[in-house]
Amino acid sequence: MSKRFIMLLFTFLIAVMPAGCALRQPQEEITEKNVEPSEVTAEVTLYFSKKDATAVVGETRAITISPDTNREKFVKIVLEELIKGPERADLSPTIPREVRVLSVEIGDGIAYVDFSREMHTKHPGGAAGEAMTINSIVNTLTEFVYIERVKMTVEGEPMLIEHAFLEEPVGRNEGMIER
Repeated sequence: MSKRFIMLLFTFLIAVMPAGCALRQPQEEITEKNVEPSEVTAEVTLYFSKKDATAVVGETRAITISPDTNREKFVKIVLEELIKGPERADLSPTIPREVRVLSVEIGDGIAYVDFSREMHTKHPGGAAGEAMTINSIVNTLTEFVYIERVKMTVEGEPMLIEHAFLEEPVGRNEGMIER
C-alpha cells in the first residue's frame, strides 16, 4: 500500500469516527433525556340509558388528559364526557347537555359532585329518567377504585330532580347495569 493511500484512509477514519461515536450513546443517557408526554390517553366506561330507560349500558371511551391531572380534575373530565352523551345510536343521554360540573371533591371513598342548576331546570323528569341519571352518574364514577359512593348536589343543595331527594351518598347499583 502506498503512503498516500494509508494517509487518505487514516484521514477518512478520523473524519468518520466522531460521527459514529456520537450515534452510539449509552442507553442511560438516552433515557435520562426523555421528556414526559404532554398528554396521555385513559379508557373509561361511561354508563348511558337504554332507549326504553330500563337499564344503563356501559360505553368505553378514550379521553386525553395531561399526565399531572389529579383525581378531582379527572373525574370532572369524565363527567363532562358523560354530559356529551353516548356515541352509540342505541343509547340515550342521561344528563341535559346544558349541565355544568361546578366542582368535584373526593374523600373517604366518596365523590362529592356539584352540578349547575340546569340539572333541575333542563332535566326532562319522570321516575325512569331520574333513575337513569342517578345510575348513570354513580355507576360511571364507581368504576374507579377510589370511589365507592357519590354525593350529588345542585348548586350546593341536595339533588332533587323530581322524585328522589338525594341527601346521602349513593352506591353502585349493579342491578341497573345491562351487560
